[in-house]
Amino acid sequence: MTSLLIATCILFTSVSGQAAITPPYKVSPWSLAGPISSLQGTYQMRTTLISEYPPSLASVWELGSADFNIVIWPPKHCQAVQVFFINKKHKGIGRFHIETDMVKNESLTFYPPIQKLEVITGKGGTPKTYFNQRSSIPFVNYETGKYKLQVTESEVRKINDYNKATAGRMTEIDFNLSDKIALMVTNSRFCFAHITKDGSESSYDALFDPEVYEKPDELPQVLTISNKKTRKGYVPSLFHPLQSSWTAVNSGLKKTVDLLPVLKNPEFHDKTAMRQKSHCNGFVSTSRNPLKRAIGVISVDSWEVNDINAHMSTTEFIDDHFIVSIGQTCSWIRLWITDKDNTMEKYGNMKLSETIDIFFNQQFFVGPDSDEARPLSGNSTQIDRIAIRRHWDHSDSKGEGVAQMSYGRDGGQNFPYIEYFKMDSLSQQNIRINLIKAKSCQANIITSPQTRLSSANKPTPNYFEFVSCERFLLNNENTHDKSNE
Repeated sequence: MTSLLIATCILFTSVSGQAAITPPYKVSPWSLAGPISSLQGTYQMRTTLISEYPPSLASVWELGSADFNIVIWPPKHCQAVQVFFINKKHKGIGRFHIETDMVKNESLTFYPPIQKLEVITGKGGTPKTYFNQRSSIPFVNYETGKYKLQVTESEVRKINDYNKATAGRMTEIDFNLSDKIALMVTNSRFCFAHITKDGSESSYDALFDPEVYEKPDELPQVLTISNKKTRKGYVPSLFHPLQSSWTAVNSGLKKTVDLLPVLKNPEFHDKTAMRQKSHCNGFVSTSRNPLKRAIGVISVDSWEVNDINAHMSTTEFIDDHFIVSIGQTCSWIRLWITDKDNTMEKYGNMKLSETIDIFFNQQFFVGPDSDEARPLSGNSTQIDRIAIRRHWDHSDSKGEGVAQMSYGRDGGQNFPYIEYFKMDSLSQQNIRINLIKAKSCQANIITSPQTRLSSANKPTPNYFEFVSCERFLLNNENTHDKSNE
């Protein structure tokens, strides 16, 4: 699906003889089986949050009045991303008209694998080629509606050359984006290119509605913050990370390498010596006793979690996730999500398919379904919260094992970086979440709904019910981990 959308001649191919037709335009139904011949048409808009649903294929974004970044994520699926800056008038109340003339607006096309950036400034301008070495494209606001973009005029492959360029040889491009919004299209359903703005929620308008498809009843089950039902059953979705074609290719993959051998054969500190409290969150002390401070050794918060599905109506809007708060000093964490009886004392029962390993200093993580090291956008000083969400049909006791990890910076509920993987252990009804932390790592699972919302408002019900927690401190030493000393 590399060339699914990125080609101006394909994006807005006019329907023959229909150039003079006024909106609303008819949208030709299409399927996920082949490329899209044209995006021209009138779409029903659906506003959503990036932390709830991935901005897949085509999306519309407000630009705000401050700096913003066009983020290309995840890198391996984003071969090309095209952004058109168009007049706000095209966005009606719940409807959006895509017209052939939109290709004449200011735009940019980014090809991350080769760092190439094609830029058009001004209506009807000629594309100019530049290069961008980052996974994001930063727009700096310097006046109302006006922005600057810094790029290089030649390809830079070596870090020293890039440092020289940033020191004084960067080229600045001016954009006048007054009364503009951004239409963003990508090459793949797995490319979640998006716009981030400082201090604001990453909300956007999704173009595609189930009615746009040839056979909407054959679309995957919804992947959103809840499993909300409608009169037609579960709302279908165009995106599903574990669709049959993917699992057929990757069915033989599994996680085989343990990158945290330091945890094998855990040796525990005496709990009576550390005088530990019964709860885990906020376990902070000014004591000079390192056992009481629980900061200079590997520590574990072992949470028993119940599924309260039985107490909720299936038509309610329900959260199905938990959040890990990350302090500014953290080398790594392991989330061991397993049967409720498996506390850290039963670490010998651990299966790698039950673990998510996140290495902040090295900026990568390894999910539970393979040995693939996926890039992490930032370290612990730039990522303060990680959300783990499960997507499954609660009426099906087996579940499907689709897990979503999203994370973000700058606090709040902004989780713009999204990854998916297969994790059957998360779909059990009663589980245990063992949060294993490197020494000096100040990570905690946030169990208070009000804290998750950063608000005193009544929270959305959550399937996860945190019952009790037990803390463990380990004597195990990682001789190669000197990052926090």
